[in-house]
Amino acid sequence: EGHPHTATSLDNLASLLKATGDYAGARPYSEQALAIRRKALGEGHPGTALSLNNLALLLQATGDYAGALPYFEQALAIQCKALGEGHPHTATSLNNLGALYVALNRVDEAWALMQQGASANDRLIGQVFSLGSERQRADLLKSFSGNLDRLLSVVLQYRPHSQPAMRAALDVVLRRKALSAEALAAQRDAVLGGLYPELAPRLGELSTLRMQIAQKTLAGPGKEEIEAHRQFLEQWTQQKQRLEAELAQRIPEMNLEGKLRAADRRAVALCLDEGVALVEFVRINVFDFHAVPSREEEQWKPARYLAFILPGGEPDNVQMIDLGEAAPLDRLIADFRAAVAVDPEERTGRDVHRRRPESSATANGQAASALRAVLFDTLVPALGGRTRLLLAPDGDLARLPFEVLPDTDGRLLLEQYQVSYVGCGRDVLRFGKPPSGKATAPLVLADPHFDLAAEGGTPSAHGGTTRSRCSRGFRAGDYHFPRLPGTRDEGERIGRMLGVRPWLDLDALEARLKEKERRSPRILHLATHGFFLEDEQRDPNKEFRNLGMGGGFTAGGDTGRLSGPLPENPLLRSGLALAGANTWLQKGALPPEAEDGLLTAEDVSGLDLLDTELVVLSACETGLGEVRTGEGVFGLRRAFVLAGARALVMSLWKVPDQQTQELMVDFYERVLGGRGVADALREAQLAMKAKYPDPYFWGAFICQGDPGPLRSVPAG
Repeated sequence: EGHPHTATSLDNLASLLKATGDYAGARPYSEQALAIRRKALGEGHPGTALSLNNLALLLQATGDYAGALPYFEQALAIQCKALGEGHPHTATSLNNLGALYVALNRVDEAWALMQQGASANDRLIGQVFSLGSERQRADLLKSFSGNLDRLLSVVLQYRPHSQPAMRAALDVVLRRKALSAEALAAQRDAVLGGLYPELAPRLGELSTLRMQIAQKTLAGPGKEEIEAHRQFLEQWTQQKQRLEAELAQRIPEMNLEGKLRAADRRAVALCLDEGVALVEFVRINVFDFHAVPSREEEQWKPARYLAFILPGGEPDNVQMIDLGEAAPLDRLIADFRAAVAVDPEERTGRDVHRRRPESSATANGQAASALRAVLFDTLVPALGGRTRLLLAPDGDLARLPFEVLPDTDGRLLLEQYQVSYVGCGRDVLRFGKPPSGKATAPLVLADPHFDLAAEGGTPSAHGGTTRSRCSRGFRAGDYHFPRLPGTRDEGERIGRMLGVRPWLDLDALEARLKEKERRSPRILHLATHGFFLEDEQRDPNKEFRNLGMGGGFTAGGDTGRLSGPLPENPLLRSGLALAGANTWLQKGALPPEAEDGLLTAEDVSGLDLLDTELVVLSACETGLGEVRTGEGVFGLRRAFVLAGARALVMSLWKVPDQQTQELMVDFYERVLGGRGVADALREAQLAMKAKYPDPYFWGAFICQGDPGPLRSVPAG
């Protein structure tokens, strides 16, 4: 009766009853567990603090705030003394007591405790990131997401106009957003930068293992049974996680605590020019501190978008804007994308060259104007007249090219602002980092021979050409990448401009692109088909089924490879088609240097692009992927950043072949003339707008990363 393990069972039973809504039935078990631990372990034991915390949470859930208060305070005092302020249990108690203080209208005390809790979580992040695998890091960040939401909920609801609160909140956001990518970037910089040459083989082994997992996952079961296929993947995944943990433990830079402490609003603001404003978007779940679960009141309210405005050179001038509920905004974004990303000939049946006021600068005009009014016009007063914007989107905002939002008079943001993007505001701290001098010659790859086959093999049937560089050209039951004639001309022209011979046709090979000799081309230009597989609701009753690929990539029956379950890893659901892709998809034989002909985002993340100044993905939907709140877009967009690319130009919808070629040639003329990457893209888009008023033809492309000019211009 008096053993601590019995108390654990009692606490578990109380938690179960609480979860089913039986709060009165749960209380005696929780009180009994506390009594046992007090007697068996003592008043100052962490186990006693655990029971105190559990009982306090139960009382809080019934609205008995006065009853819960002493238990929370006792639990925190015990943990601070026995475990220290940096322990995760102490951080939990700090956040729990802070939430109760808000309910008691003691907001100043609550705010202080929640900031302490955030600092304690930062220390734990540093410790786990320096020891664990990528999966363990992701799990930890997920467990902390509720604490960040509660902290931001306090600012939103109780301190929306307080400069100190807004500054502190932005500091926390800058420390927490896109952290998993930050850890992988730290690992990449340390090993590829030459700090730990002895670890380079281990990193190479990890990259190879990731590629093996990717290829096995996409290919599905071969001659082996499904269970054997699963065992292969599970074994390789466990090996990968062990390697990730080993590298983390041997690279001190993986402990991000000190680095994140220095990545505050002051450091970021001082890296921005005076005419630039950072807009840091955050999607949060709003917490109602006064909701009482026992009365069936929901504590978590609908998600909202917040925007923090940080002007260059003014770290203390922070503004926070509440953009409203996320769901209506997400619907507006989806409606706008659905309208603007459609070929106007299909949309209206009219001549695309004729300038007309109803051109899709105002496609679905009411929705577009509503989106701009809610999403952008509310920010304008806080921008203080600044027209150079660095946007760090979150949630579905990452799917939107802000530049093509129209005003009520039809003018686009593109005409009034220079816009570029980052994953998180602290990314600017990497801008201006001197190159190591190890970059190789520019590399241009275009017009792959998708039907390449091994010597003596039978190539897949050629499917003609297509006007769009995207997956919508795939025919049902065929999985075919049609030829893109415009990419050959584009590759040849850009190759001449960069002074290199482009890789075309049979030379556009996956293994060749991954060769170590190709590390960090100064500029990497890829003109081919892009693909992105939308995530779908999983059916646990169907182990293997045919895939549906975003943009019309659908199939019926056994269509060869890719007829297994949708890969869980989002980096396997987006990529670029290279030579032999059609042949591999139809189970044909390929030469070894072609691999599978699909350069997935997982493949890209293993490349060495540490000294690559510019990557241009001249293909469809290369900026899309699985959106994860707080972590960005998991797809090619993330993969090229992880590989080290300084600036990335990519697309957010299906782009037409001819106009994309024109845009790219104009863009390179401006970049090679010394213009910044973001300025060059904007100017090229404005020139295209004069010829093709509809944003469908040029508006999909955005610039993420360092918007400045290239440090060295290749001789053409």
